[in-house]
Amino acid sequence: MSPGGPSKRAPAGLRLLVETAATETGCPGCGVVAEPRGRRARRLHDIPAFGAPVEVVWRQRRYRCVEPACPRRGFTEDHLLAVPRAKLTVRAAWWAISCIQRDTASVASVARRLGVDWHTVWAAITPLLAGLADDPNRLAGVDTVGVDEHVVRREALLFRMGVRDLRRLAVVAVG
Repeated sequence: MSPGGPSKRAPAGLRLLVETAATETGCPGCGVVAEPRGRRARRLHDIPAFGAPVEVVWRQRRYRCVEPACPRRGFTEDHLLAVPRAKLTVRAAWWAISCIQRDTASVASVARRLGVDWHTVWAAITPLLAGLADDPNRLAGVDTVGVDEHVVRREALLFRMGVRDLRRLAVVAVG
């Protein structure tokens, strides 16, 4: 991934233009070498820089399968930068989880820092959190836990509960 042009200051933050180098790519449906069909701009949100939201404009390559028998007509390149149809970079999704976990920030406050809606952050972190919850080793080495309950808002009677590993002083779960 390389810069595709100068970074620009967007009205609400920073904008970075990136693109991948041209390479031959096989069709994911049949494996035949595909024909390049230009690029499309895919807008992603990344972690804030200098206190401002960052928008990454990825000039994503488009391809057409030349095999007439292939059911897959066209497709776009994949990259570790973002999962298909995501609005946040993978790095931004993990950053959001760390802010929520380490700084006890709300999803809404993380969304404001990223310059996106609450639902965008939640959609990006839910599959990652599910993968973490399914890890059988996530509680390895924990033999003593402490449970803290806090009243978050008295008028609505909202509570926050945290489960901590008392030996390592680490948060195990928050709810």
